[in-house]
Amino acid sequence: MPPTYSEIKSTFVSSTLNAYQKQVIDQIWRARPMLAWAMAHKRPQVGGRKVFIPVQYGENTSIQKNLGRGSTFPLVQDEIITEAWYDWTTYGGSVLRYRDDDLENTGKYAVYNMLEQYIQNMVQTFQKTLEIDLFSTESTGANHFCGLRGLIEDVDTSSNDTSQTAGSNTVGNLPRGTYPWWTNWGRNMTSKDATVWLTHYLREAYDNVEDYTGQAPEILITHKTVRNLYEDEVGETLRTMSVKLGDIGYKSVEYKGVPFLTSTYATQTRLYAIGKDTVELIYEPRMWFKSTAWKEPTNQAFDYTRQTLAKGQFTIKKPRGTSVIYNINN
Repeated sequence: MPPTYSEIKSTFVSSTLNAYQKQVIDQIWRARPMLAWAMAHKRPQVGGRKVFIPVQYGENTSIQKNLGRGSTFPLVQDEIITEAWYDWTTYGGSVLRYRDDDLENTGKYAVYNMLEQYIQNMVQTFQKTLEIDLFSTESTGANHFCGLRGLIEDVDTSSNDTSQTAGSNTVGNLPRGTYPWWTNWGRNMTSKDATVWLTHYLREAYDNVEDYTGQAPEILITHKTVRNLYEDEVGETLRTMSVKLGDIGYKSVEYKGVPFLTSTYATQTRLYAIGKDTVELIYEPRMWFKSTAWKEPTNQAFDYTRQTLAKGQFTIKKPRGTSVIYNINN
C-alpha cells in the first residue's frame, strides 16, 4: 500500500508547503468605521507629561443694567478659565520572527509572506483593542484610552431643564459633582416603551447638542440592535446616506441628516449624540504606531522581534455638546 500524506496545518506549514491560494482570506476582522471616526478627530501634541485642555466656564460679573450719570462699574476680573487634564496611555504589541521561518519561507517555497501576515494581524488586533476601549467606563485615562461610557455619563437631564444634573465621574481631573457644567446631557429609558419614547428622546438629544454647539450632531453612535430598533419603530424604509471616514466608506441610516455609526463593541442599550468639536483623540506624533528595528533577543540566535507603540488619549472637551439615551429596552 503506498504511503499516505497528511499535515497539521500550522501557520508556518501552510505558509510554505503545497499549492495554497496565495491570498490569505481574512476570517475574523471587520471594518472599523468607529475607529476611523476617532482617527478623523485626532490632534497631535508633542511632549508634555499630561494632555491639557483649557476650559472656559465662568461669566463676566461686571455687566450692569440701567446705567446713569456717574454710574460706576465693579472693578473685577473673574476667573473664567480652568483646565482639564488627562493621562497619556501607551499601547504596545510585538511580532516575533523565527530563524527557521526566515530561511524556509523564502523564494518559490513561500506561498505568502508570513511575516507580512503577522504584522498585519498585530495591527488589526491593536485596532480591535483600541475600539473596545473607546466604549469603556474609563474617564481619566489612567489605565487605557478613555471611553464613551466614562466621558459621557448616564445622567437624566436635558438642556431644556431648569437645572443640570451633575455627573458623578471625575473627567479630565475635574469632578463633575463640583462642576456640573462639565457634565453631558442624557435621558434614562428604564421601563419606558421604546416604540413610544425612543424617537422622542432622540429628538431631544439632537436639540441638546444643537443648543450648545450651534449645529446638528455630527454622528449618532450605537449598537446595531438600537439602530435596528429605531428602524422598526419608524416602520418604513428609511433614507440612507454615504459616509466617508478616512479610508472607510459605508452607507448608514440617518436621522435628520445625521448618520448612525454602529460598533459591535458598543453596548446594546445606549445611543450617543456627538456634536462637532466635542471629542478629540490626542496623540504623540513621535510615538504613534511607531515600530522599533528588528532586534535579536538574548540567547535566541537569529530570531528577531519588533515592537510597535502608540501613545495618546481619547478626550472630551465640550461635554454639553453631547447627549446619551441609556437603558434602552431595560
